[in-house]
Amino acid sequence: DLPTTNGGGVIKITDAQLKDIKIVAGINNLAKTKLPTESNVKDLTIKTTIENGRVNFEPFDVTIGGQKLTMSGSNGLDATIDYRIKTAVPAGAAG
Repeated sequence: DLPTTNGGGVIKITDAQLKDIKIVAGINNLAKTKLPTESNVKDLTIKTTIENGRVNFEPFDVTIGGQKLTMSGSNGLDATIDYRIKTAVPAGAAG
């Protein structure tokens, strides 16, 4: 019964290549920026909890193309998503 699933853990990524990052493409479209949509991620640790069928991600920092993003949010085991991304857009980077 997925809606009643509870738990938690840690996701550790030692080395990953991200390609065609759709969320960054969306940021580029909305903010008229030119952030790269490919990046390497190394030594990333993400703390998670599972409550009532949602996998919750505590805030974590990731750098994509030299741009620091702080991400948090959740994935539902029913395939829904709810994420927040915080970043600073350098002066002159937005159109």
